[in-house]
Amino acid sequence: MRIHETFTEKDRLEHRINHLRNEMIRSAAATGLNSHMTIYYSQKLDKLITNLSKAFLSYG
Repeated sequence: MRIHETFTEKDRLEHRINHLRNEMIRSAAATGLNSHMTIYYSQKLDKLITNLSKAFLSYG
């Protein structure tokens, strides 16, 4: 993968992370920290952050 493609993937992941973080915050405010949806968003967010970290380590 070329560096330009890596930045594109990084940008895409960062955008998805920010969007999902906002969804998780809205869910927690509306339904509580322990609601099914808040936990769902949190778990998806964890996976995206892990993917971003792995991508950084692979190309850093």
